[in-house]
Amino acid sequence: MFSSVSSSGRNSTGGTTESQPSQPQQADATRPHKKGKDTQQQIVALQEQLEQIQLNAIKSQAQVEKQLQAAVSQVQSLTDQLQETKDSPYLKTSTAVRGVAVVLLGLYIQWSQNSKAVSKLSYTKALRHAHLLMGVGVMGGIGSVQVAKNLEPGPEKKYWIDLHKGSGLLMLLGVLIRIVLRMRSGIPERFPGPKPLQHLETLSHRGFYILMLLLPASGLTYTYYNGVGIPFFGFSKPDLEEKDSETAQQAIDVHKKLGQFLEYVWVPFHFVTLGYHRARGRSVVKRITPFP
Repeated sequence: MFSSVSSSGRNSTGGTTESQPSQPQQADATRPHKKGKDTQQQIVALQEQLEQIQLNAIKSQAQVEKQLQAAVSQVQSLTDQLQETKDSPYLKTSTAVRGVAVVLLGLYIQWSQNSKAVSKLSYTKALRHAHLLMGVGVMGGIGSVQVAKNLEPGPEKKYWIDLHKGSGLLMLLGVLIRIVLRMRSGIPERFPGPKPLQHLETLSHRGFYILMLLLPASGLTYTYYNGVGIPFFGFSKPDLEEKDSETAQQAIDVHKKLGQFLEYVWVPFHFVTLGYHRARGRSVVKRITPFP
């Protein structure tokens, strides 16, 4: 009987033990579900990264295409401009002016080397060369600005304006050299003539030096304060202010008035006196030319 009960109890206990799984077995059963969920989240994240990469690639391609299109348009524009200026009279004119300048410079050097010596009682050779340099600057400045006034804004007009500025610097260089040489060299006696004419010639000479200094000075002031920059040197006032434009405008107004006085008053008077003395057998040109 006791064995039967014991057996029955063991069977009962044993049955109960088999019907309830242990805790480690329950944890093992939930792991596959958790791993599957993590893997799915990683796949979704990778898909989002891939989509972002594709989107960035599309944006980069669009930017590259836009830049490429802008570059092609710019090249086409430059090609069209080159084609338009291929037969431009501006190119022909600038080339011709440079060619003439080179030829004249070569002739000037040759004539200077072959020229005769001058008397010690007359103007020195150096002073004569300075006078010619100044005269080239004056005539170049007047001629170039007259051409520029009749042109529309563009490269050809700019070329003649640049030539005008260069002539002004040449004129300034000539007058500075002439002042130094005049103070260090002897001056021949002046030609005879009526007292009023001699007074006018004296005033003309003195006023000429002032004019030759003020003209380029006003032009340089204008280019310095308007931001264009001084010719050949290129420097201008940094950090331009509103009052600088007013200063530049005042400078160019003075420059124009002085230029008109030079062109319409002083130069005509100068040629009148040349004609007066020539009519009486006195050559002013021969007296001052570096090629006697």
